[in-house]
Amino acid sequence: MVCCSAFPSYLRSFADRLGVQASKWLSRPGCSYRVRATHQQSAFTELQWDTICGRIKKSVVLTPLVFLLAGRNSPFIWMTGVDYPTLQLYHRWVARMAVYTALGHCIGYCFVYVIDNPTSFYESFHEAYWNWGWAALVGGLFLCLSSIRRVREICYEVFLLCHIGGAMLWLVGCYYHIYSLNPKYSFLKYLYATIAFWVFERATRTVWSSYYTFGKATSKGFQFGADAKIIECGSYSRLIINPARPLPDRFSGPGSYIFVRSVDGRFFESHPFTIAFPSGMPRLCSPAQTPDPEGKNTFLGSRGSQLSDNEDQGGKAFELIIRTGLSLKPVFHRRYSGWTRTLRDRTKPLKLLLEGPYGASTSLDHYDSALLIAGGSGISATIAHFADLAKCLDRAEGDYKLTLQRIVIVWAIRDPQSAGILVIYLARLRGLLGNINVDLHIYYTGEISSIQKIRGLSAFSSTEQLSCVRSSQGLLAITSICSPLTSMLKTLSIHTGRPDIVNYLDDLLSEGGKIGVIACGPEGLCDRARLGVKSRMRETTSDDLIYHEESFTW
Repeated sequence: MVCCSAFPSYLRSFADRLGVQASKWLSRPGCSYRVRATHQQSAFTELQWDTICGRIKKSVVLTPLVFLLAGRNSPFIWMTGVDYPTLQLYHRWVARMAVYTALGHCIGYCFVYVIDNPTSFYESFHEAYWNWGWAALVGGLFLCLSSIRRVREICYEVFLLCHIGGAMLWLVGCYYHIYSLNPKYSFLKYLYATIAFWVFERATRTVWSSYYTFGKATSKGFQFGADAKIIECGSYSRLIINPARPLPDRFSGPGSYIFVRSVDGRFFESHPFTIAFPSGMPRLCSPAQTPDPEGKNTFLGSRGSQLSDNEDQGGKAFELIIRTGLSLKPVFHRRYSGWTRTLRDRTKPLKLLLEGPYGASTSLDHYDSALLIAGGSGISATIAHFADLAKCLDRAEGDYKLTLQRIVIVWAIRDPQSAGILVIYLARLRGLLGNINVDLHIYYTGEISSIQKIRGLSAFSSTEQLSCVRSSQGLLAITSICSPLTSMLKTLSIHTGRPDIVNYLDDLLSEGGKIGVIACGPEGLCDRARLGVKSRMRETTSDDLIYHEESFTW
């Protein structure tokens, strides 16, 4: 989950699930046509059916808009400032309307042939324009069916292949369907514009990716791809990437994300990740001084290979946080852990292809205090903000002091060992922690039942006793892992259950000043954070409470 959202996550999810019914009602105003019957024997004549079909054959007009909204380099992004996930929401709705109008166009003309002569319906399959029209409709239906949210989550590969194949079938079918009827039809101009933008957008992405794929020429030749190394830490891993060329600093701030491809059989898949630790970071601490929760050298990989810190790789390397552990729900989370787990299991040196970075950066430097809410791998957004503050402090001259005086981190995790990923980065940024008061609150959500609730019961079942033991072990493990941070943080507390966002908001509001709230994580956590900010906005007259959500949805 990686960039800011103009639409709340629950609204995007609701819009996805609404799907067919809502699109049907939305498309009615533009496609409806009032017809009055002139013959008592039939409600609609052939001429009237032809008129209706003519009104709803304009789906090809929506095709350029569908492709414009789908591109990662869409002009709508830099013209309006809207983020990519929100643009994808518009893309899905407009695409549904285009396919539904095409379906109505097809069904309507089927009735025209049946009214005229039932046998002519079967004879029409000998006509080229008729068959190409059906081909375009099949491609559009493939696009809609493969884009169902559940299909995207369970099997991303099927969604990707059906989407590319369906889009090509839609374009080719529409083109020859119209060209076979009349080569001079003006509707062909919409398809020419669509193809031109698609080719331009793909070419731009190819050039952008190739720039970071091939490095400068040296005596040893060209560097191909980005060298990558993985350091495991619980369910998550640090993916250190050393690209052939350095990423532009202005595009790699908090909120920036990059698409990653692996050089193997799954080359066609590109996965977005937040840039957690950018390149060109100041040397706030050396790798040898970085504490390791497990008592080992932090920069020794799981396979025993010596890994260097990103400051020692020519200033080009940056880091991502990826989920590589086994998922608690293997089917639902397959898209998050399947591809990244293959990276972890690779025995050969990793070679990756990069595309990006994308997204808009948001700095916390102009706030007085900040509440950073994270769930799982959403902690990468929190680390990115800390890295950005460290850069601001390093670039400052003289007795410069950050405007931001206090940061409250609320992090919900299911795996106790995952806490080590945050310990590593906060320890590397301990030079920054001396200038800001940082409160860290970790919530262990691995077990639903809390210790307090179990102790309050008069009788225990074996399941409840086991839950209590597991919760206690999880808290002890997190406490042990985070012990190196006790001297660096103002507050360090470990909890069970889900965080109460409102309590932290009230604490910061009581201090006054401008407050920034950043949320990155599962939809449920972001929804609770948003509702908490909304409730406090109603109770206060201050405009200094600003909410910013970082998430990425396909």
